[in-house]
Amino acid sequence: MSQEYEFVRYSRLHHIKAFLNKIQYRNYHTHNAFEILFVLEGEAVLSLQNESVQLTPGKTVLINPYEPHEIQVGKGFMVGLFLQVSRHFCRDYFPYFSSITFEYQTFDDNIADLKDVIVKTALCYLEAKPLFEIELVSLVSNFLCLLIKHFKYYILDEHNHSIREKRNQRMKRITAYINDHYTESLRLSELAQMEQLTVTHISHLFKDYYGITFQDYLNNLRFEKAMTMILSTNLFQMEIALASGFSDAKYLSAIIKKGLDAA
Repeated sequence: MSQEYEFVRYSRLHHIKAFLNKIQYRNYHTHNAFEILFVLEGEAVLSLQNESVQLTPGKTVLINPYEPHEIQVGKGFMVGLFLQVSRHFCRDYFPYFSSITFEYQTFDDNIADLKDVIVKTALCYLEAKPLFEIELVSLVSNFLCLLIKHFKYYILDEHNHSIREKRNQRMKRITAYINDHYTESLRLSELAQMEQLTVTHISHLFKDYYGITFQDYLNNLRFEKAMTMILSTNLFQMEIALASGFSDAKYLSAIIKKGLDAA
């Protein structure tokens, strides 16, 4: 995905989306929906704002809307089943759902009901048999009910909800700008000027939001673009380095070696 702010589009049914995805690396990004990841194959590390989760087959994790997260796969690929649910699902019956944030996000292995519903929901969505729309709404409603029963959560009041929305909009602008200019000599001072903030302020804002520095985020994004070109083109390493924003091929090689050593 090219954008680091992912706008979820519901092409088949309003407020609900399910899909399989094969991931080697996914840079820090956010989206405007609740996301449930059920790992089918492979191993990876999911980095959230305040914790890292080891992903192994059978692991299930809940990601809140606008929560920055990154997926790093040590070797090979991770295959995951993803279920995304809009914050506005069932808003006529449970309007507070759009302001809920769940505290503990890793499913315990003994909560089998939740995993069963995830699989049934995904199959219902992907197979799209006659009357699947009604069945899907029922399954998602049941799933959300189980979530609220099993997981601790809090509801943001109007003031804090407004603060979060403003921060999310600011970070959406910043990440979109980075994605448009990552091949250039991009500096934090440019972002500070764009948002009319001091460099120190935006540096802390970035670290608090993503859990990593601006430079690490930029390097990760450039690395993701470079790896895509390495796997899908016949370009020379120097050409790939320049096209992905690195200053030279040696720097790109060092980043790749660092990633392989860490794996």
